[in-house]
Amino acid sequence: MAQEWACEPHTRAKHALLRAYVDAWVPIIAHAAIRIGRREEIVLIDAFAGPGGYTTGDAGSPLILLNAVLSRSELRAAWSAQRFRVLLIEQDPTFAAALLARVAALGDLPPNVTVDVRHGRFEAEIDLELQRRRGGASPSTFAFIDPFGYSRSPMDLTRSLRIGQRVDTLTFVPFENVTRFLGRVGQEAAMDNLFGSPEWRDAILMSGAQRTEFLIALYRRQLTGPGQGRHSLVFGVTTRDGHDYRLFFSTDHPVGVERMKDAMWKVDPVNGAQFVASPMEGEPVLFSVEPDLGALRRVVVARFAGRSVAVDDLEKFVTLETAFRKQHLRSALKPLSEAELTVARPTGKTRGWPVGSVLTFR
Repeated sequence: MAQEWACEPHTRAKHALLRAYVDAWVPIIAHAAIRIGRREEIVLIDAFAGPGGYTTGDAGSPLILLNAVLSRSELRAAWSAQRFRVLLIEQDPTFAAALLARVAALGDLPPNVTVDVRHGRFEAEIDLELQRRRGGASPSTFAFIDPFGYSRSPMDLTRSLRIGQRVDTLTFVPFENVTRFLGRVGQEAAMDNLFGSPEWRDAILMSGAQRTEFLIALYRRQLTGPGQGRHSLVFGVTTRDGHDYRLFFSTDHPVGVERMKDAMWKVDPVNGAQFVASPMEGEPVLFSVEPDLGALRRVVVARFAGRSVAVDDLEKFVTLETAFRKQHLRSALKPLSEAELTVARPTGKTRGWPVGSVLTFR
C-alpha cells in the first residue's frame, strides 16, 4: 500500500511557483472570456496528482489548483457564467482514494466548478480527454505534469494535449537522474518516451554541463515543436544538498511568458531550494527580490553590440530569450554611458524610451 510522505524542499519550491502562476492565470483567462462575451470552459489538469497532501501538512498540487479557483470572490458573481473543471489524474488506488477524501472534505462546490478525480494512467486519461475535445472548441487549459521519475512523462502526449492550442504546460523533470542514467542499458525506451526523439543518444558521449545543456535544448525544442509558434522557458530548482531539478514551461502566447516570469520573480528561495535560470550560456540567474541586473546588462550588450534596435524588439528579446522581465531592462542599462548607448526618440519626445525609440549599442 502506498504511503504519504513529507513535503521536501524542492517540492515546496515548485509548488510555490505553481501557486504563483495559477493564481494569476485563472483570473486572466476568466476576465478575457467575459470581455468578449464568451461562456468559457476553463480547465486545470494535474496529470500526476498524488494524494493531495503531505504528512507535514502541506497542500499538494491538486489542492493548489483547486484553491486558485475556489479562493476567488468573483466565482459566484462575475464569473458565474464561466465553467471551471479541475481534472485530477492519479494511478495509485490508495492515493486516488486519499485525494477523493480531501476533495470531499471541501464540502459543496459552487455550481460552475467541477472536480473530476480519475483513477487511471496518465496516458489513458489524457487520451480520453483529447477524445472529449475532438470536434469542439478547445478550452483554455493549464496542465501541471509532475510524474514520479522521468519515464512516465511521454513527450508525444504532452504535445498532443496542445491540439487546438490555448494550453499552457508546466512539466517537472528530475534532470540529474536523466543525465546520470542516460547511457545505462535498458533506459532507451524511457529516454525515447521522455524526449519524443532518439536524438538524446547524441549526448551519451558528452559529460557535465555540455550534456545537460544539450539535453535541455533538445527537450525545449521537442516541447515547442516546429512551426507551432510556442514559447518555452526552463528553470532549475537546486537544493542545498546538491540536487538539480528542472521545470519546463510552454505557452502559445508571449503574455504567458510574462506571467510565468512574474511568478518566478515573485517567489523567494524556499526552504533551502532556489530557483535558477540561465538567460544565456555562462550567466546563471537566481530568482530573488533583487535581480542581478549586471547579468542582464552583459547579455543585452553582447547580443546587440554595434547594432541599433527598436525598444519594442529589445523588450521582446528580454521577455522571450532571457530569464528576466522586460521591467528589468531600463534599470539594467542605466549604468551605460552615452559612449556605450544612445537613444533616438520620436519627434517631440525628449525623455525616457517612448514607443518608437531606437537604441544604439556601440
